[in-house]
Parts: sequence; structure tokens; C-alpha cells
Amino acid sequence: MRARIIKIGNSQGIRIPKTVLQQCDIQKEVDIEIKGNLIILKPLHKKAREGWSEAFKQMKKNKSRYGTRFSQKVKPARKDYVIRNKRR
Repeated sequence: MRARIIKIGNSQGIRIPKTVLQQCDIQKEVDIEIKGNLIILKPLHKKAREGWSEAFKQMKKNKSRYGTRFSQKVKPARKDYVIRNKRR
């Protein structure tokens, strides 16, 4: 299949027929990969909460490494420091 390069604003692009997009299961976003002189488009489907499990595991690992708890209260900023900076 051939396609022409067209001007789109200050950029350039190609029009991809709807049937090709449907055949490749491309909906809204694609991952663009460059290999040599080839441009590879892959469908990008992000599921809700994808990667959350791994992120929580990493947070738990970091919590135990630094010995802090998420429920600990943080000390407020010193008032004299805040006031001094506001005057400047």
C-alpha cells in the first residue's frame, strides 16, 4: 500500500485508512518505534489501573527501606522562616 506525505499544520503526516486502523486494532493512540529506516506503529491500549500493583509493591519496598510510615505526621514549616521569606 502506498500513501502520500501530506502537510498537517507545521508538521507532516500520512492518512491511514479506517479499515487498516481497525485491522490493526488501533483506536486512539499508537506507540511509534524507529528501527533503522523503518517507522513501526503499535496499538497503545492502556487499561484502567494498569501498573498499579507493581507501583504499590515498589512503594511498600521503599517504605520498609527508609523506615517511614505513610501515616506519620510531617512537622509544619517554621513560622519565622515563612514570615521572613514573605517580606522579601
